[in-house]
Amino acid sequence: MEQNSNSVGLVVFSADNYGSAATNVALYKAVEQLGYSPVVLDTLAKPSRVSDRYIKKYLNTSSSCSEDGDYAWANENCNAFVVGSDQSWRWSFSRFVNNWEYFLLAFAADDKIKVSYAPSFGQENYNIDGSIASLFKHMLSRFDAVSVREDYAVTMCDKLFGIKADQVLDPVFLIGGDEYREIAAQSNASVEDEYLVAYILEFSEEKYQVVKTLAERHGLKPIIMLDALWYQKKQQKAGKPEIIDKPELVDWFWYLANASMVVTDSFHGTCFSLLLEKPALVMKARSVHRFNSLANMFADCDADTQPLFYESAEAAIAADCEVKRLDYGKVRARIQSARASSLEWLASALRGQKHEQRGSDLHDALVDYARMVRDNKALRERLTRLNYEEAIERERAALMKEGKKFLQAQALVHGQLEPPVPAFAAKGCVKDYFKTLGSLAGYTLLLACKDNCSTYWTKFVTESGLPLVKELPDHFSYIAVVGGGANLYERWANKPIALNFMLWPATGAMVQPRADSIPGFKNREIALGAIKARFGRKRSKDNPLLAVRIVSRKYDKETLSQVGRIMVNNVDCSINQRGINVVVIDNATSYIVDSFAVDLHADDAMRLKRDLQ
Repeated sequence: MEQNSNSVGLVVFSADNYGSAATNVALYKAVEQLGYSPVVLDTLAKPSRVSDRYIKKYLNTSSSCSEDGDYAWANENCNAFVVGSDQSWRWSFSRFVNNWEYFLLAFAADDKIKVSYAPSFGQENYNIDGSIASLFKHMLSRFDAVSVREDYAVTMCDKLFGIKADQVLDPVFLIGGDEYREIAAQSNASVEDEYLVAYILEFSEEKYQVVKTLAERHGLKPIIMLDALWYQKKQQKAGKPEIIDKPELVDWFWYLANASMVVTDSFHGTCFSLLLEKPALVMKARSVHRFNSLANMFADCDADTQPLFYESAEAAIAADCEVKRLDYGKVRARIQSARASSLEWLASALRGQKHEQRGSDLHDALVDYARMVRDNKALRERLTRLNYEEAIERERAALMKEGKKFLQAQALVHGQLEPPVPAFAAKGCVKDYFKTLGSLAGYTLLLACKDNCSTYWTKFVTESGLPLVKELPDHFSYIAVVGGGANLYERWANKPIALNFMLWPATGAMVQPRADSIPGFKNREIALGAIKARFGRKRSKDNPLLAVRIVSRKYDKETLSQVGRIMVNNVDCSINQRGINVVVIDNATSYIVDSFAVDLHADDAMRLKRDLQ
């Protein structure tokens, strides 16, 4: 980012949703067209996935030149801050609770211009906790100009916080169809035939019927896009071949920009059909008041007597899926007039005079209090978890005193069936254990180092026959997954490390939910595809998918917080002892059949430990 006197820091709410991401892009472009240099403050609150990838690639960001949480950098390099649209002020959302300093500009210095452009409270709601109301009232009083997206939000600001707010256009209308076509041109997507695109947030058989009916009637290829959040899960559940794999944001723009017709239940999908002047069939979903507001805006642009948007897919089917005819000359003029008004509001807000700020002592005290309330809630939740874990440990210890092994006791205290004890579990050292275990093809092994594994690591690998690295550096954290005799994952580092993934033991497929790349697969979609291809779309009760979290923390002489934890379906299955901790899963049943540790730091006999001493 180049520092200049026109730098404007953008505070964006970025749910994993294409419409939400589009509002961020549009606000950025609008501020830029007003002659300012916008920068997305992604180091203060990380955008969600579909937004984050686009923002990092195409927009100016604070992460290119500052560290996470660096409020000082933001104040030093920006002369104004703008809180953007979507549900930025929905106080019940965890994203707001965890980042309210960001969304209410608590970090912004008194001498900075502070503006909100079209944030939303999510829904009309006057039932607000007194402390939250006080927080909003004070923070919004520091703003130089406040605007909101919905008409009811104007009333909420007045009645709840005593703040005058103006209603402005949703940011997606701040730029025109030509600008969106330029963005779409960055995509590599292509479709040979003319097509109908459907952008569906809440998929149903009835909406699918509407899509198929219109596509067949007009001779168009049907293409369906879903909501970005949990896209693959929704795609699998729907099971329709017309649903494309999850598109990037530029691809989403491309499919809308080049379609011959649009079908949608999305507010922003509707906005783009109007901006791009596409024939569209719209079925209301989610925040219905937004559709009603949009219908009022374009009421006299409809050539039909019926309402502009259908109340539901069933209503559309009852009307024989009639596509409403719009006079796009009128639509264009209406958008241009409203756009000019909203852009003038934004321009005026950014060049406006600073109003007198409230005392900094009050501001600092209120910020400290709100942070204390949030931190206190987090501490209470943590205390509840610790009390639960302590009760579990006491019950587990009592069972182990009665002669139960660790893994058996752990299963019983969590209300699970006591696992069977295989013959190899009776062996007491590494060499005998793996000799009795025989072929590794039938098992998946999860490994986590606690403290140090390096002293006898080479001997362990040799005698176990595991396909692992032959040498480890002294006192390094270490994680590995061995499935079906193959090395599926292995990592070591001179710092704490963790791995989260979904495991299907029978396939040897491990899918990392928060990663774009998985060892052994080109990407996450291919990994999921491998699972579906072999076992169908639904997992078998006899072969469940397992949620796994492995944590390894090397010896730390300052904190003494070394860990070797292996969680399977939220149950800690590792005995968490010094050395290498191993959990063994039977691939045929997905049962956890053994858990042990080997003290590779000090025990040259490499005896297997199955207790907590």
